[in-house]
Amino acid sequence: MVIADEDLGDGAPSTGALHHGLAQSAVGADIDLGSGANTLTLASAANTLAASGAATITGSAGSDALTLTNAQNGTIIALGGGTDTLTLADGGNTVTVTSAETIVGGSGTDAVTLGTAGAVTVSGVETLIGSAGDDAIALASAAA
Repeated sequence: MVIADEDLGDGAPSTGALHHGLAQSAVGADIDLGSGANTLTLASAANTLAASGAATITGSAGSDALTLTNAQNGTIIALGGGTDTLTLADGGNTVTVTSAETIVGGSGTDAVTLGTAGAVTVSGVETLIGSAGDDAIALASAAA
């Protein structure tokens, strides 16, 4: 499944903020929201996708399992309620993450900033920056 911003509106690439919600699980999807301060809202399910042009990826109220297949740079990932797992793509990622209970880095050099305080299990992430609150970090594997 390929979803581009042209498929979501008037047939022209977006130049402003675009908000797109997935009604069902996205497996193998390639989602390109174009330029602008775009938000992608996930379906309450396991989602494996490449997301381009998304400034923010938002989870559901349920448990989310998000696997990204392309590297992210500056993306805010806010997974919401439930017990959430984020698996980052290979190639190096720079993201801010909120409400994820498990974060798994890719094979590149990953830098993760925690957007909110809480408990999180982390593996495969080279740089982890805590939130302004009290963070409880569990390392699931030795840092690279």
